[in-house]
Amino acid sequence: MTALRGDLLKRISVARCPFCGIGESSTLDHYLPKEQYPEFSVFPKNLVPSCAVCNTRKRDRILDKGTNVRMFLHPCYDLIPDTAFLAVRARMKADALVLSYRLTRPAGMALQTFQHLRSHFNELDLADRYRRMGLEHLGGQYPALRRAYGPSEDAERVAEKLIEGAEDFEEVSGPNYWLAKLYRVLAGNEDFCDGGFEAIRVEVQAH
Repeated sequence: MTALRGDLLKRISVARCPFCGIGESSTLDHYLPKEQYPEFSVFPKNLVPSCAVCNTRKRDRILDKGTNVRMFLHPCYDLIPDTAFLAVRARMKADALVLSYRLTRPAGMALQTFQHLRSHFNELDLADRYRRMGLEHLGGQYPALRRAYGPSEDAERVAEKLIEGAEDFEEVSGPNYWLAKLYRVLAGNEDFCDGGFEAIRVEVQAH
Protein backbone atom coordinates (compact mmCIF):
# COMPACT_ATOMS: atom_id res chain seq x y z
CA MET A 1 0.00 0.00 0.00
CA THR A 2 2.83 2.42 0.85
CA ALA A 3 4.48 1.72 -2.50
CA LEU A 4 1.18 2.32 -4.31
CA ARG A 5 0.64 5.63 -2.54
CA GLY A 6 4.16 6.71 -3.42
CA ASP A 7 3.64 5.77 -7.06
CA LEU A 8 0.33 7.67 -7.21
CA LEU A 9 1.90 10.77 -5.69
CA LYS A 10 4.62 10.69 -8.36
CA ARG A 11 1.99 10.45 -11.11
CA ILE A 12 -0.17 13.29 -9.77
CA SER A 13 0.47 16.65 -11.45
CA VAL A 14 -1.64 18.68 -8.99
CA ALA A 15 0.87 20.82 -7.10
CA ARG A 16 -1.68 22.65 -4.93
CA CYS A 17 -4.00 20.92 -2.51
CA PRO A 18 -7.48 20.86 -4.11
CA PHE A 19 -9.15 21.00 -0.70
CA CYS A 20 -7.74 24.41 0.24
CA GLY A 21 -5.95 25.71 -2.86
CA ILE A 22 -2.99 26.97 -0.84
CA GLY A 23 -0.93 24.06 0.51
CA GLU A 24 1.37 21.67 -1.32
CA SER A 25 -0.14 18.32 -2.34
CA SER A 26 2.30 16.21 -0.38
CA THR A 27 -0.07 13.46 0.86
CA LEU A 28 -2.98 11.36 -0.33
CA ASP A 29 -6.25 11.52 1.56
CA HIS A 30 -8.79 8.67 1.60
CA TYR A 31 -11.93 10.70 0.92
CA LEU A 32 -13.96 7.70 2.08
CA PRO A 33 -11.95 6.45 5.09
CA LYS A 34 -10.32 3.09 4.49
CA GLU A 35 -11.38 1.89 7.96
CA GLN A 36 -15.05 2.31 7.03
CA TYR A 37 -14.78 1.63 3.29
CA PRO A 38 -11.91 -0.83 2.79
CA GLU A 39 -13.20 -1.72 -0.69
CA PHE A 40 -12.24 1.82 -1.83
CA SER A 41 -8.88 1.95 -0.06
CA VAL A 42 -6.94 1.70 -3.35
CA PHE A 43 -9.59 3.17 -5.68
CA PRO A 44 -7.72 6.00 -7.46
CA LYS A 45 -10.51 8.60 -7.24
CA ASN A 46 -10.86 7.94 -3.53
CA LEU A 47 -7.20 8.87 -3.07
CA VAL A 48 -7.23 12.65 -3.26
CA PRO A 49 -3.99 14.65 -3.27
CA SER A 50 -3.95 16.98 -0.28
CA CYS A 51 -1.70 19.02 1.94
CA ALA A 52 -0.81 17.76 5.39
CA VAL A 53 -2.99 20.40 7.07
CA CYS A 54 -6.17 19.44 5.21
CA ASN A 55 -5.45 15.73 5.58
CA THR A 56 -5.04 16.13 9.33
CA ARG A 57 -8.15 18.28 9.73
CA LYS A 58 -10.34 16.03 7.61
CA ARG A 59 -9.24 12.82 9.32
CA ASP A 60 -11.87 10.05 8.92
CA ARG A 61 -14.95 12.26 8.97
CA ILE A 62 -17.61 12.20 6.24
CA LEU A 63 -21.08 13.34 7.33
CA ASP A 64 -22.08 16.14 9.65
CA LYS A 65 -24.17 14.43 12.31
CA GLY A 66 -26.44 17.44 12.73
CA THR A 67 -27.32 18.02 9.07
CA ASN A 68 -26.39 14.65 7.52
CA VAL A 69 -24.56 16.64 4.83
CA ARG A 70 -21.08 15.66 3.69
CA MET A 71 -18.54 17.77 5.53
CA PHE A 72 -16.00 18.16 2.71
CA LEU A 73 -16.11 18.79 -1.02
CA HIS A 74 -14.71 16.12 -3.30
CA PRO A 75 -12.41 17.71 -5.92
CA CYS A 76 -13.39 15.19 -8.60
CA TYR A 77 -17.14 14.98 -8.15
CA ASP A 78 -18.46 18.18 -6.55
CA LEU A 79 -19.04 21.18 -8.79
CA ILE A 80 -18.29 24.56 -7.23
CA PRO A 81 -21.15 27.01 -7.93
CA ASP A 82 -20.33 29.98 -10.16
CA THR A 83 -22.41 32.34 -8.03
CA ALA A 84 -20.47 34.45 -5.54
CA PHE A 85 -20.41 32.90 -2.07
CA LEU A 86 -16.93 33.79 -0.77
CA ALA A 87 -16.47 37.28 0.64
CA VAL A 88 -13.58 39.13 2.23
CA ARG A 89 -13.46 42.33 4.22
CA ALA A 90 -10.36 44.52 4.23
CA ARG A 91 -9.79 47.53 6.45
CA MET A 92 -6.87 49.64 7.57
CA LYS A 93 -6.40 49.79 11.33
CA ALA A 94 -3.50 51.60 12.98
CA ASP A 95 -1.40 51.36 9.81
CA ALA A 96 -2.09 47.63 9.50
CA LEU A 97 -4.16 45.73 6.96
CA VAL A 98 -6.86 43.61 8.60
CA LEU A 99 -8.49 40.85 6.51
CA SER A 100 -11.45 38.61 7.28
CA TYR A 101 -12.95 35.93 5.01
CA ARG A 102 -16.45 34.52 5.31
CA LEU A 103 -19.12 32.69 3.32
CA THR A 104 -22.44 34.22 2.33
CA ARG A 105 -25.42 32.36 0.90
CA PRO A 106 -26.43 33.91 -2.43
CA ALA A 107 -30.07 34.14 -3.48
CA GLY A 108 -31.22 30.94 -5.14
CA MET A 109 -28.55 28.68 -3.66
CA ALA A 110 -30.03 25.54 -2.09
CA LEU A 111 -29.57 25.36 1.66
CA GLN A 112 -27.88 21.95 1.46
CA THR A 113 -25.37 23.27 -1.09
CA PHE A 114 -24.52 26.18 1.18
CA GLN A 115 -24.23 23.91 4.22
CA HIS A 116 -21.80 21.73 2.28
CA LEU A 117 -19.67 24.72 1.28
CA ARG A 118 -19.79 26.17 4.80
CA SER A 119 -18.80 22.89 6.43
CA HIS A 120 -15.80 22.52 4.12
CA PHE A 121 -14.82 26.15 4.77
CA ASN A 122 -15.16 25.94 8.54
CA GLU A 123 -13.70 22.48 9.16
CA LEU A 124 -10.57 23.26 7.15
CA ASP A 125 -10.23 26.64 8.89
CA LEU A 126 -10.05 28.38 5.53
CA ALA A 127 -11.01 31.82 6.87
CA ASP A 128 -7.86 32.09 8.95
CA ARG A 129 -5.65 30.26 6.47
CA TYR A 130 -6.76 32.55 3.61
CA ARG A 131 -6.19 35.57 5.83
CA ARG A 132 -2.64 34.57 6.72
CA MET A 133 -1.71 33.47 3.21
CA GLY A 134 -3.30 36.62 1.78
CA LEU A 135 -1.07 38.86 3.87
CA GLU A 136 2.00 36.83 2.90
CA HIS A 137 1.05 36.94 -0.78
CA LEU A 138 0.52 40.70 -0.71
CA GLY A 139 4.00 41.16 0.73
CA GLY A 140 5.37 39.80 -2.53
CA GLN A 141 3.23 42.25 -4.50
CA TYR A 142 4.51 45.33 -2.69
CA PRO A 143 7.13 46.34 -5.30
CA ALA A 144 4.56 46.21 -8.11
CA LEU A 145 2.03 48.24 -6.12
CA ARG A 146 4.72 50.76 -5.21
CA ARG A 147 5.63 51.17 -8.90
CA ALA A 148 1.99 51.60 -9.87
CA TYR A 149 1.55 54.28 -7.21
CA GLY A 150 4.69 56.06 -8.39
CA PRO A 151 5.98 59.49 -7.44
CA SER A 152 2.64 61.00 -8.52
CA GLU A 153 0.84 58.91 -5.88
CA ASP A 154 -1.67 57.54 -8.37
CA ALA A 155 -4.18 55.56 -6.27
CA GLU A 156 -6.32 54.87 -9.34
CA ARG A 157 -3.44 53.09 -11.06
CA VAL A 158 -3.00 50.87 -7.98
CA ALA A 159 -6.71 50.01 -8.10
CA GLU A 160 -6.48 49.26 -11.83
CA LYS A 161 -3.55 46.91 -11.27
CA LEU A 162 -5.45 45.06 -8.54
CA ILE A 163 -8.53 44.72 -10.77
CA GLU A 164 -6.36 43.35 -13.57
CA GLY A 165 -4.97 40.79 -11.16
CA ALA A 166 -8.44 39.85 -9.96
CA GLU A 167 -9.61 39.32 -13.53
CA ASP A 168 -6.62 37.08 -14.25
CA PHE A 169 -7.31 34.96 -11.16
CA GLU A 170 -11.02 34.73 -12.02
CA GLU A 171 -10.30 33.62 -15.57
CA VAL A 172 -8.11 30.76 -14.36
CA SER A 173 -9.75 29.78 -11.06
CA GLY A 174 -13.29 31.18 -11.05
CA PRO A 175 -15.10 34.00 -9.25
CA ASN A 176 -14.76 32.51 -5.77
CA TYR A 177 -11.00 32.10 -5.82
CA TRP A 178 -9.69 33.54 -2.56
CA LEU A 179 -7.02 35.73 -4.16
CA ALA A 180 -9.43 37.09 -6.77
CA LYS A 181 -11.76 38.15 -3.97
CA LEU A 182 -8.87 39.74 -2.09
CA TYR A 183 -7.67 41.76 -5.08
CA ARG A 184 -11.17 43.03 -5.85
CA VAL A 185 -11.89 44.18 -2.32
CA LEU A 186 -8.52 45.91 -2.07
CA ALA A 187 -9.11 47.65 -5.41
CA GLY A 188 -12.21 49.20 -3.85
CA ASN A 189 -10.43 50.25 -0.66
CA GLU A 190 -9.37 53.87 -1.12
CA ASP A 191 -7.14 53.90 1.95
CA PHE A 192 -5.20 50.83 0.79
CA CYS A 193 -4.74 52.09 -2.77
CA ASP A 194 -3.74 55.59 -1.66
CA GLY A 195 -0.54 54.53 0.08
CA GLY A 196 -2.06 52.18 2.65
CA PHE A 197 -0.40 49.26 0.87
CA GLU A 198 2.80 50.35 2.67
CA ALA A 199 1.40 48.33 5.58
CA ILE A 200 2.07 45.07 3.75
CA ARG A 201 5.80 45.89 3.57
CA VAL A 202 5.77 46.44 7.32
CA GLU A 203 4.03 43.07 7.81
CA VAL A 204 6.70 41.28 5.77
CA GLN A 205 9.57 43.00 7.55
CA ALA A 206 8.04 42.10 10.90
CA HIS A 207 8.23 38.41 9.99
